[in-house]
Amino acid sequence: METRVLIFDDAAALAEGAAREVVRSTRNAVRRRGRCALALAGGGTPRHLYQRLALPPHRGQIDWAKVQWFWGDERCVPPDDPSSNYRLANEMLLSRVSMKKKAVHRIRGELDPARAATLYEEEIRRTSGERTPRFDLILLGMGFDGHTASLFPDTPRLRDERRLVVATRSPLPPASRVTFTLHLINAARKVVVLVQGAAKAPVLARAVHGVAGDPAAPLPAALLRPARGSLLWFVDRAAAARLVP
Repeated sequence: METRVLIFDDAAALAEGAAREVVRSTRNAVRRRGRCALALAGGGTPRHLYQRLALPPHRGQIDWAKVQWFWGDERCVPPDDPSSNYRLANEMLLSRVSMKKKAVHRIRGELDPARAATLYEEEIRRTSGERTPRFDLILLGMGFDGHTASLFPDTPRLRDERRLVVATRSPLPPASRVTFTLHLINAARKVVVLVQGAAKAPVLARAVHGVAGDPAAPLPAALLRPARGSLLWFVDRAAAARLVP
């Protein structure tokens, strides 16, 4: 596994650097495999990244028709709800680029969570055709408690190696979530984690330096270890304040 930490001066520079990485990773995947399987992040951190990808010059640097769109997690709400991860990405990016509607694979947050998780796992397997699907790029964020996607420190079956997608609970509303498992995330060719803000500096240091904390309640972000891929931390200077050089 290759792990790198890239530090940017501020949130704007971080978003620009991440946009360039998405362009680079997407083009490489299309060149090598004819398409790119891309999983988008939830939460508010990727908003500025999506905005940049939808504008020149980045918009013209990707063959959007060859991108398969997925989400690493979703809140269990309808797709038009303000808290929907799909809605944010659709408004900021998908609706602004020339892509195929059938290539958009959203998590059906309006369904029962367990049912939505089962259907999404089936869709991922069907689209991939691999026993253990390998995403070309998975974008993630990290919360103040060290959660990533919707994998929280007390998530049951956090290390489940059979399921690709599970229903879970969040300590923050909306509580019901559907999320990729660590098993699926760590099978990816590349994982990019976006982290910004001084408030996340302590937990970022724990995650990057591999200190998982209490073994009974591990820090999920510290368990990101793509076995046959790379892990890139894109962080602003404030979040990086406690990292060891």
